Amino acid sequence: MIYDLSNKSRLEAFKTQCDKYATDGKKVELKLIKNTRTSLQNRALHLFFTQVANELNGLGIPFVYHGLKGQELEMQWTGELFKKFTWSKIQ
Repeated sequence: MIYDLSNKSRLEAFKTQCDKYATDGKKVELKLIKNTRTSLQNRALHLFFTQVANELNGLGIPFVYHGLKGQELEMQWTGELFKKFTWSKIQ
């Protein structure tokens, strides 16, 4: 579970959960999550992926997946495909 420790009630919930794990003798891993984008920025970026995918589909440019044994699979673009196979490479 992710706890936003800048929120007092979430901080208390975090402490309660930690106490419960300690009482039960559990092993836990604590990881700091760094925010690189706001949720609004993230939603805008995913909207952009979908818009680019729609434009590519509108221009008749298919996504071609080169799969197993050299087989090719053509399909329409999706925002997820654009993100994984184009944007991630650029970024």
